[in-house]
Amino acid sequence: MKRILLITISLIMIFLSDSLAQEECKTKEKTPIGLTNQGGYSFNYQSGKGQNCRVYRLRNTPGRLQTPVRWKDEQEVFHDCDLLECSVGSVCPWIESILPSYQPIKVGKTTLSYGVNKDEYKDQPDAYQKKPEKITKFPPLTSILRGIVADAEKKPFELAIQVYSSVEGIRPYRLIYVMAIVGKSRDFQILRPGIFPAHPLSPVLIWEAAASNLFFEYLSRRGIRELSAKLGKIVVDISAKDIHLEEAKMLVVIQGNKRIAAITAPAYKPKD
Repeated sequence: MKRILLITISLIMIFLSDSLAQEECKTKEKTPIGLTNQGGYSFNYQSGKGQNCRVYRLRNTPGRLQTPVRWKDEQEVFHDCDLLECSVGSVCPWIESILPSYQPIKVGKTTLSYGVNKDEYKDQPDAYQKKPEKITKFPPLTSILRGIVADAEKKPFELAIQVYSSVEGIRPYRLIYVMAIVGKSRDFQILRPGIFPAHPLSPVLIWEAAASNLFFEYLSRRGIRELSAKLGKIVVDISAKDIHLEEAKMLVVIQGNKRIAAITAPAYKPKD
C-alpha cells in the first residue's frame, strides 16, 4: 500500500512539474523595437518582461545578408546565433528567447555585437536584466528558445525548445527536469558537452546546466537519446543530497562543428 502511494505521489509531482513547464511568459512591459545600422548590417532587437520572466527577440531586415549576432550582459547570454538572410520584400522571422527571473528585474545597458566573429560592430541597447541578488529558495526555472536561425549550411533552421528545472522536498532533494518541443522544430540528439554525433550534420542539443552524471544515467537507463515532437516531453527525476544552481551555463544547439544557437538556461544540479 505504501509503495502504491509513493508511486502515485511521484506521478502527480511529475505531472505538476510537466504542467508548470508549459507556462508562457506573458509580457507586461516591452522596450521599443530597436534597429542596428553599422557596416551594412541592419536588424531589429527588443526585450520584454513578465511575471518572473524576460523575453529577448532578434530579426534581420529585408535585403540583408546572414548576420552573426551575440546579445548579452555581464550575467547572461540572451542570444548567440546567425540571423537568417532576408530577401527584399519578405517578412523576416524572429528568433526569441525566454529566460526566468527568480530575482528582481531592472533596465540596464547590454552588449549587442555582430558581424565577423560576432564582434566586428557593437551597440549598447537598454534591455531588461535580472538584478544580481542572492536567492534563498528554489523557484522553478523555465527557459525557451524558438524561431528561425541560419544553420551550418546557411539554410533556415526552425527550433522550439523548452527546458525546465525544479527542486522538490528537502534533503535528499528531488530534482525534476522537463525538456520539450513547443512548436515547429527540428528534432535533436541529446548529448553531453564534448561528445560529437554519429552523423556530422545531425542537430545536437546540449543543456550544460543540467549535464550531471545522474542526469545522463537516467536517460541511458530509459533509452532516451533524442528530443522530438513525436516522442513527446522528456521528464528526468533524480535525487541528490546536496544541490547548487548553475546560473551561467548554456543551452546550445550544434550542427556539425558549428554552434548555430545558444542562450543561458539555468538549472539545479547535484553537487559533486
